[in-house]
Amino acid sequence: MARKIKVAQLVLSFDVGGLERLVVGYLSAIDRSAFDVAVGCLERRGTLAGDVEKLGIPVTAFGKLPGIRPGVIPRIGAWLRREHADVLHTHNAAAHFYGAAGAKLAGVRTTIHTKHGRDWPDKPRKVFLNRLSALMTTKLVTVSKNGYEVARTI
Repeated sequence: MARKIKVAQLVLSFDVGGLERLVVGYLSAIDRSAFDVAVGCLERRGTLAGDVEKLGIPVTAFGKLPGIRPGVIPRIGAWLRREHADVLHTHNAAAHFYGAAGAKLAGVRTTIHTKHGRDWPDKPRKVFLNRLSALMTTKLVTVSKNGYEVARTI
């Protein structure tokens, strides 16, 4: 029997929202005979984390505080190594930035990012971090036309 592919998902938190519900739905439908899954929450667990754990998927919270916190990157890298992640799948900008950098540290070869929201073209720091994160990412997936237009410029 072939080894399962280990996919680590990284979100900001599992507070109730459309992105979070989408990820829970995705996790409930994933083919567990082919994939093992681990989930990380950049900030806090959130109210839907229990729904993920009911699926038999562990949830790790990193406790990131507001602002740029470079110390979180090696913690994510260590988590990815412990989980033996083959793929990191991030959701939204903060998870993308910290996750992509952590994946590079951990030697994760495939990083996928799903862009769920709109862009912030009037915020140069956010634009810069999005572009930097994209350089460390294998594939970008968008869920809206705006996201697609932004991804085309990266």
